[in-house]
Amino acid sequence: MTGDAVRVDDVVETMNSCELFDVMIDSHDATITAEPLKNYHRLLKAGTGRVGRIVMFQQCLQNGVMPFIVLEAQKEFF
Repeated sequence: MTGDAVRVDDVVETMNSCELFDVMIDSHDATITAEPLKNYHRLLKAGTGRVGRIVMFQQCLQNGVMPFIVLEAQKEFF
């Protein structure tokens, strides 16, 4: 261990983000309605942007579009 502490909230948010991705993959072909969006938001504390990106990813999968990746260098333009 290097002495760098990891905040518990960060660990929980990362785990919840992974769970959100798993939920989305399991239902990637389902129509996006208010109910799944509510479920997506319950997994994250303040994840409006992350939920939006998951929905865009799901829409890409549903429409045969190659999902996008935003690289660190392009984050400011996203």
